[in-house]
Amino acid sequence: MVEDVVIVGGARTPFCEWLGGKRGDGERGGLLADVTAEELGAIAIKGALANSGTDSSAVEHVVMGHALQTSGQAIFGSRHAGLKAGIPQEVPMLTLNRLCGSGAQSIVSGAQMIMLGEAEVVVAGGMENLSQAPHVLRGMRDTYGLGRPPRKGDEIPKDMEDYLFTNLVDSTCDSFMAQTSDELCKRIGVTREEADAFAALSHQRTEKSIDEGTWKQEIVEVETPDGIVGAGDEDHFVRGTTAESLSGLRTHFGPDSLVTAGNASGVVDGAAA
Repeated sequence: MVEDVVIVGGARTPFCEWLGGKRGDGERGGLLADVTAEELGAIAIKGALANSGTDSSAVEHVVMGHALQTSGQAIFGSRHAGLKAGIPQEVPMLTLNRLCGSGAQSIVSGAQMIMLGEAEVVVAGGMENLSQAPHVLRGMRDTYGLGRPPRKGDEIPKDMEDYLFTNLVDSTCDSFMAQTSDELCKRIGVTREEADAFAALSHQRTEKSIDEGTWKQEIVEVETPDGIVGAGDEDHFVRGTTAESLSGLRTHFGPDSLVTAGNASGVVDGAAA
């Protein structure tokens, strides 16, 4: 068994606020809304290969985490991302889902492949475009045949489902994902003050990295219909954030909750490899 597994390089797109949210400057999000997760994944993979000096022909497996399939071709996930990045079609490609840990799991799975001798070079990463999460109409399959859209004049039911919102709630325990982190923090003794301090540090580091250009070495530009989105366009953070400013935000799940809009994880579009 191979014991030494190393990460030789990586790259990512900017992580930008989703279309339904507000950027850190208060403006509406959606800078990457028109670029599918698979396209974002391909851009990140290309960047990772370039940064590491790895030829696409050397890649023996691609593993990409992808939690919420939102584009029309999302079922092909990793396959399309890899092909768009120039990786030969003979190379096997795997799409996996471990929810928020999908990208991390791709690295674990890639390392396991190398350790077991299944591959020597593996591309691993994650990709999401939550802006493209659709609204769906369930129970229509018996009315409209395969590939046949509603006809003009047809009455469409009004009970459309928000696919993104639905997938943020675990129906087995009737709990939002954010409530899970809330509960886990309480169990291990994390305080609201500690959560706010950690979140503030994240905002501050992001602000500093953008202003000093630190992230230019890892962020690859994305071409969109409205122009180029680059390292300076990372927009989820709020400038001037402090633990004190976060402490004034209301909690979302009761008075004993820790989670606020300021210390919760963001809803963003982007990819990394």
